Amino acid sequence: MKLRVIAEALILAVFMIAVLVVILGRAMFTPADAEVTLSAESYVQSGNRLYAAGRLKFNDAAIQYWKAIELNPDIADAHLKLAAIYYDYIWNNQTLRELDEVERIDPEYLGLPLLRGKIYQRMGETDKAFESFKQAVISQPENSEARFYLGIVYQQRGMSEAAVNEYEKAIEGNSDEMAVFKAHLQLGRIYKTSDRGRAKSELQKAMIIDPASKEITSELRNLYKQEAADYEKQSEYIKAAEIYEEMLVIDPDNLANIGIYMQLGYIYKSYELYDKAIAAYEAVSRFDPLNFDAFSELREIEILRGMKR
Repeated sequence: MKLRVIAEALILAVFMIAVLVVILGRAMFTPADAEVTLSAESYVQSGNRLYAAGRLKFNDAAIQYWKAIELNPDIADAHLKLAAIYYDYIWNNQTLRELDEVERIDPEYLGLPLLRGKIYQRMGETDKAFESFKQAVISQPENSEARFYLGIVYQQRGMSEAAVNEYEKAIEGNSDEMAVFKAHLQLGRIYKTSDRGRAKSELQKAMIIDPASKEITSELRNLYKQEAADYEKQSEYIKAAEIYEEMLVIDPDNLANIGIYMQLGYIYKSYELYDKAIAAYEAVSRFDPLNFDAFSELREIEILRGMKR
């Protein structure tokens, strides 16, 4: 713990030195008569614009917030935004110090309990995180992120019904796209052992939000495999083939699809659906031009088609 605190202090010192160099550098190249003393609120507004531009502008935003606090230490928004920046940089103790300042100024300031819950959760203080997230949803009941994080704590505690309730409210709130995405993902994971149809629906909704998510693709592939395997056990091979085709649509470039295409080829050949079988084996050849099994199957289908004619 001491080493972590020392490391955080060193990182913060380097950060502040770098910022000081930037400030001094700007001062050297700014004519004295062009300097304008801004109000604390103006610095906060400037900081907020930089903060909204994303992580690459966080250092510049922090400078503006420090200037605002220097003029007026009681601006809660500046302290909260600094806490958010420190949280992003994983400076836990600095984050908590800024949050303490926010609480000193306004104990009911919006956003305070949510960020405090997130930092407590990161630090492994789950009871404190739980209480903070409960406060967050009381102060901001439509906040999707607060609902999602409260759901996570419920799920960690084995309280699945309460977790599902919070995830559903996170989706209903729709105030944070990433929180909604994660809520769909967690619902998919919860339902995959009890309601595969609901699980698939939730994961598909998550994929609409982020089609490139490897996490969602992996979860869906596993669901499709289980569903296809169940149909094959019941000798419903055409239904299994339909599931395999869905799997290929969501993840077309995965090398593991070679096995899926081979299985599709086998199923379609068995039902004398030769055109579909050929398409499946040709797909294998595109992935692996030297695949002897696919080549052999294609030759056999040519023979079977000839005999059928």
